[in-house]
Amino acid sequence: MLDTGADRSFISNELANRLQLQDVDSKRLTISTFGSNMPIVKTCGITVLQMWDANGAPHTFMVTRIDKVTKSLQRNLICLEDKRFLCDNDLQL
Repeated sequence: MLDTGADRSFISNELANRLQLQDVDSKRLTISTFGSNMPIVKTCGITVLQMWDANGAPHTFMVTRIDKVTKSLQRNLICLEDKRFLCDNDLQL
């Protein structure tokens, strides 16, 4: 999960492993999750993620590896009227 306004970005261990990303450092974090009263203290790997934008310019991010970024999200169907609005205004989801 990349958030340009955050002081830390995350990648799931599963995705980091699939991309064969190697840890370059580690960081001990105190993690507070939604619905939990007790924070978890855990040492997490730090890895480098490189991505390219639509113009082909590379961008490098230092990301923290964690077990799970978020649970699966439910997707909703878009009604025909909303689809037309998106198309008419050249918007993409």
